[in-house]
Amino acid sequence: MMKRTDKKKSEKTLAPGVFWWRKIGGGSFHTKINGKVKIIKPNDRFAARLEEIPAGFRDVVIPADKKAKEAVVKIETTSPPPQKLEYYLNHRGGGYYDILDKKGKKQNAKALRKEDADALIKNLVG
Repeated sequence: MMKRTDKKKSEKTLAPGVFWWRKIGGGSFHTKINGKVKIIKPNDRFAARLEEIPAGFRDVVIPADKKAKEAVVKIETTSPPPQKLEYYLNHRGGGYYDILDKKGKKQNAKALRKEDADALIKNLVG
């Protein structure tokens, strides 16, 4: 005769840092859990660490227990502060300027005069 297992008992045997999750929405996704590729289908309940769930899928995977909810809230509240925006003038020649960000990407479509470029930098920084 086969013995039934109690769900609550199996939840207590999870390793530290492993939580129960539920996949919502349509479609499935592939993820690596404990070094093995798993296919998670809609409405599946699975155990995984927070790091094992790709950031792009955190909107379709919800915590299925209180500990997982607390872990997600803790991660979301400790996000890094926003980086300071930095913009620079680059002289193009003939009295025209471009505005570059700190990575060197041009922010304006057309060349600007100095006054217009300064005004745009003020507007971009806030």
